[in-house]
Amino acid sequence: MDEHPGTGPAQDDIEAVTRAVLTASRLPAAVSARSLAAVEEAITLPQFRMLVVLSTRGPSKLVVLAEHLGVQPSTAVRMADRLKAPGRGGERGRAGPVPGVRR
Repeated sequence: MDEHPGTGPAQDDIEAVTRAVLTASRLPAAVSARSLAAVEEAITLPQFRMLVVLSTRGPSKLVVLAEHLGVQPSTAVRMADRLKAPGRGGERGRAGPVPGVRR
């Protein structure tokens, strides 16, 4: 048995797992940073998150979208309006209405 608590093979395993988790957690952040850089600061991080949720979950009501983003529905409406602003490639009416979706 080890004379000093917190040393030995078990502690080495904990440290190795901790290093692996920290290394793995950096990957999504790096991918997000590269993706945001690719849009040349045309959108904000919250808007990017909205686009990611929409791309993975498909069209949804703003209330549901707001829930997934952890924001109030009014905030989700403003975010969507900014994304659909002229010059962003998402002008209203371009793709037509989505059944069950307010806008």
